[in-house]
Amino acid sequence: MRLLGPLLLLASLAAADRQLADFRLRDEPGSTRRGWILSFDQSGVRFEPFGERRSRFIAWEEMEPEDAAALQCRLGLAERGREIDGHRLRLDDGSEVTGLLHTVGADGCHWLRRSGLVEPYPKDRVREVTPVRLPEREVFTTGEIYLRRLEERPPGSAREHRDLADWLFESGDMEGARGHYARAIGLEPALRETLASRLDELEAARGEDAARRALRAAKSLSALRGDHDRARAMLDELARTHPGFARAAARATDEIDARQRAELIRRAHQCKHEEMRAAMREFLLKKAPSLAEAMSWTTAQLPAEIAARVAGRLNLPAGEVAAMLRQPCDGAFHWASYWSGTFIVDPRAARGKPSKSEVRGDPDSWWATYGDLETRCNLLRACAAERNPGLFEVVQVKLRDCEACGGTGRVRHTSATPVDAVGGHAWTQTCPRCFGACKDRIVAYR
Repeated sequence: MRLLGPLLLLASLAAADRQLADFRLRDEPGSTRRGWILSFDQSGVRFEPFGERRSRFIAWEEMEPEDAAALQCRLGLAERGREIDGHRLRLDDGSEVTGLLHTVGADGCHWLRRSGLVEPYPKDRVREVTPVRLPEREVFTTGEIYLRRLEERPPGSAREHRDLADWLFESGDMEGARGHYARAIGLEPALRETLASRLDELEAARGEDAARRALRAAKSLSALRGDHDRARAMLDELARTHPGFARAAARATDEIDARQRAELIRRAHQCKHEEMRAAMREFLLKKAPSLAEAMSWTTAQLPAEIAARVAGRLNLPAGEVAAMLRQPCDGAFHWASYWSGTFIVDPRAARGKPSKSEVRGDPDSWWATYGDLETRCNLLRACAAERNPGLFEVVQVKLRDCEACGGTGRVRHTSATPVDAVGGHAWTQTCPRCFGACKDRIVAYR
């Protein structure tokens, strides 16, 4: 029984970690052993031949030298002492790193290859670069070392092509493995039967790769280009040709449906704001309503008119559009202000007919005074946003000081002649602009 030293490297005994191998033994030069490698170390491999349930340990010395070298290289155990020309970088903090200097950029940055990775070291950190001899394994990964060996002696026989194909298959390079298996079969047609199961695996893997690419393409087509119908057609074809991807295609279709629905809701809300402005302008121009009629219209008739207008633009039933508009949307804010008409909705303001002793706001007089279309539309939009919670979401309400009184609700007057019994020349009065509301009400909604 062999004793395994501290450098022992055992592969897992699980079937999923087994590796295919074939080699010749020195005492049986005319035959080839084929099967599974269950574990390996620096002294040899634990090997299970195809069709047998028993395994045995085979030392590297028992194999043909060429086969042992190829297998050791494949398993990452070959030529432990082989060295290559490398570099040592001394850094500004006194530490040192070793590797293969890949390149020095135009900015002086040193790119050093270490364990298969290329790492940057800025110019201001590097103090000295010294040539050194390094073990190959410090610079390259096991896979890179194997490929370097293949470059030194490219595969020429069917067996060498098959070895390379096995390694590429286990590394995940299905296309590379397929090419070398094809070359091996071309040189030795009898291998086709031996490799039948592996070739089936490759074809299945190719089909899965194609299916995954189709799935990604359909998702991108929907998410990036908005072509939902074509994306659904691609997913239907994917589910039909690759049954194993039917559930993934169904989930992707559900995602597309949800995305399209969300886009349609956003579009409906966008149209809602556009159509509200248009409907208000038409209403004010055609009907010339009083203030009470206009404010009543914003709650009694405006929601249904907006739904009908949006439905016409989107070519959808009005009921469905009304349900969509009741759903929240995260679109941009829209702003509307009551401006100096804030007193109409502010309970603190003094409203009614003015008297000699007190200034009061008359909503109808204000409405008649400010007859321009934009001011009236602005007030009605603010009113509609606050009075229709099922149609609009009020996000924020800002209060801005009245332009006339500065937010105090009263203004000071002076006179050249006395105005009271004690000879005073100044007096205060309710602000004739805000009528005691003090603030202008500004509404942000969506």
